[in-house]
Amino acid sequence: MSKPVVIITGAKGNLGKATVRQFIEEGYHVVATVSSGNSLGYLQDHPSLTVFPVNVLDADQSAQLVKEVTLRFGEIHSVFMLVGTYISGTFEETGLDALDKMINMNFKSAYTIAQPAFRQMMKQKSGGRLVFIGARPAIQPEEARTAVAYALSKSLLFRLAESINAESRGRNIAAHVIIPSIIDTEVNRASQPEADYSNWVKPEELADVMLYTASGKGAALRETVLKVYGNA
Repeated sequence: MSKPVVIITGAKGNLGKATVRQFIEEGYHVVATVSSGNSLGYLQDHPSLTVFPVNVLDADQSAQLVKEVTLRFGEIHSVFMLVGTYISGTFEETGLDALDKMINMNFKSAYTIAQPAFRQMMKQKSGGRLVFIGARPAIQPEEARTAVAYALSKSLLFRLAESINAESRGRNIAAHVIIPSIIDTEVNRASQPEADYSNWVKPEELADVMLYTASGKGAALRETVLKVYGNA
């Protein structure tokens, strides 16, 4: 029996590395994306890993990725859209350049790959899963106060997931949003050197939740928003 194929964007990041490793360990074949001209930098020659350089902001490149994956493997089980970044700033401080950057990196980077993947899943009897990474400021106004552009861009993912779920109802396709609090990474530690890191969510813990959404145990999940906050 062939391994189920998942696409993971943002595979070079801290969350991406943990997620790629977890899925490979659990018997999936991972298609990991990196930005054009870059290599993955780990597990490069693993037999259960295929690396695609792609600009996920380019709709044509993203569509070509889905096409090539489908031609090679037949079906796409799940897509995990992990590309994203953060900019702080209140409404008073935030200009359109910052807003455009956040929408591009946090929303369009997911939209461009989710759309062709969704079209493919609509053709598959097995359906599929589309998993987005939300953010707590997108649902908690007090936290959005100091990261307005970030919160706005992430809030669009919730609306996109709702639209996908409405359009695909009854087709065994589900879009989920996973919301971490603060992820325990070197960059986040450097930005908050006095914090208690033991309260933060580990990348591996988020990867475990993503595994659950793709597994048979998570097959019944629909219209799901999963808050993975730890104690933060």
